[in-house]
Amino acid sequence: MSIFKYILSYTQEISDNKCHNVITVFGLKFKYKNLKQNKIFVEQNEINVKEKIKSLRSAINLKDKEQYKKTSILFKYGYQNSMANHGVNLGDYVQTLATQNILKNLLPNIEYKFWDRDELAKYDDTPAFVIMQGWFAYGVNYLPNEKLLPVFIGTHITTSKRDEFCLMLKENPDYFKNMNFGCRDTSTLKFMRENGLSSYLSRCLTLTFPRRDANIEYNKIFIVDIPEKFLKYIPKEILNNAEIVSQKIVDSNKNISEFNNYEKYIAQTKDILSKYRDTAGLVITSALHCASPCIAMGIPVILIDFEKKNDRFGSLDGIIKIYNKQDLISGNIDFNPIPPDIEDLKQLMTKNVELSIKETFEEEIDKEELNKIRKKISKYRKL
Repeated sequence: MSIFKYILSYTQEISDNKCHNVITVFGLKFKYKNLKQNKIFVEQNEINVKEKIKSLRSAINLKDKEQYKKTSILFKYGYQNSMANHGVNLGDYVQTLATQNILKNLLPNIEYKFWDRDELAKYDDTPAFVIMQGWFAYGVNYLPNEKLLPVFIGTHITTSKRDEFCLMLKENPDYFKNMNFGCRDTSTLKFMRENGLSSYLSRCLTLTFPRRDANIEYNKIFIVDIPEKFLKYIPKEILNNAEIVSQKIVDSNKNISEFNNYEKYIAQTKDILSKYRDTAGLVITSALHCASPCIAMGIPVILIDFEKKNDRFGSLDGIIKIYNKQDLISGNIDFNPIPPDIEDLKQLMTKNVELSIKETFEEEIDKEELNKIRKKISKYRKL
């Protein structure tokens, strides 16, 4: 950088489909939104959404669903639609493994294919069904085309993209006809109901991992995805004996093209879950998909929300206490939590998956039983 650019320079930066003007004065950056450019981005995005969604068709309304039964899609994550390279979030693969575990128990003879969560509209392989367990945000291609029969369980639509979802609903209401959304969290549930869509709280399938042996003593402490500046507020006797883990951001220094190696990240995810299961006496985390599987495995968990009213944590509503950063700073955290026993919830959630798949394939089921199960899942409380 020349001395003149260091003293004063003007550039533009684009991130998450937003344009910012950046003025640099003596090495200090001052960023503000480029309103005119952002308006262009918004208008162009609306055009793209309308073009893509109008032609999209859903398999839910097809008569012949038998062809979809033999194969199930599991999610991999290429992050190709992300504007910035933030690395791989192993929590995504925790969800993939949770879905696969349930399907292996319920449907041991089906085949699996892996497809990018954000590219379901482009699926062009054997007709298959897909459990829509996941965080959906990028573009419009996460909506399945007619070659995929979706079962909406564990679905989260991120808050920043809900206006886009509403636009898709407006442009192609027939696509959403007869869809019933099993929402991962209370925030998504409220959003779906406000838009007149059939929905219920299914919670997150990562709560269904098997419970570990409670008769073994586990002593290791893991601190997972806690911002470094807040570590000083954790008691020294805990911090000094803890292993610091980053689960949300893995391989952030690598080219995004390398993220397609899903076998590698599945292996890493299995390894880290096994480490928690076999050694953890306490897990302190800000990551939903560290907290949820650990709760399921019977591990004491402290979950801290460093964002204000994090909409994703609604899947744990009534199961464990969710702390905020002020609780940590003020010393208002119980560092000796007792893990809740949620074996009854797991049974309900597994049965909901079983009956929901059958319902999607229009098999005969007891719908009154299914509604009772869903109501119990929604109202489940341990606090």
